[in-house]
Amino acid sequence: MELQEIISLCQKGDRTAQKKLFDLYAKRMMFVCQRYFISLQEAEDCFIEGFMKMFDALSSYTYINEKSFYVWFRTIMINHCINRLKKQSKENEYLKPRDVETGETNINSEQISVQSVFSSEELLRCIRSLPVNLRTVFNMFAIDGFSYREIAVRTEFSEAVIKTYIYRARKILKETLEQILKERNEKN
Repeated sequence: MELQEIISLCQKGDRTAQKKLFDLYAKRMMFVCQRYFISLQEAEDCFIEGFMKMFDALSSYTYINEKSFYVWFRTIMINHCINRLKKQSKENEYLKPRDVETGETNINSEQISVQSVFSSEELLRCIRSLPVNLRTVFNMFAIDGFSYREIAVRTEFSEAVIKTYIYRARKILKETLEQILKERNEKN
């Protein structure tokens, strides 16, 4: 069964098609949620809620192709993660700018093929170890491809704060990955 047919059946409320759609996208969407949350329980909760949001919104979705569906669905999931973090911010002071220098940042755009050196589990662990503000902004910019302006709209940070957070996240990630390499070399 092709994706277009699965989506069409889902729009009609077919439970078997919903299960197939879930099975097709569960792993990728769970990975999205795990990048935003440290707690596996929070990631799983967001994952399930994000799927429910997608199924609710599916009735107004017009199928174009598989890639457009994935982008549409991933955007729903990312927005849900960000909204959940915002909700937590009211309770836990997450996603509020803290003592950030708002001057011009000099973001180093070195492109290192880290996937050829590090496993996806190592990379995920490093990203998840970032403080929540840095992790959220880094995910949105470096992985999900949002612009500074799009991140600013969604997080309510200024673009200068976003640039600073991205700079700091990259710096911490670079140091963490260098430490992993050092530990590997010491073992050998």
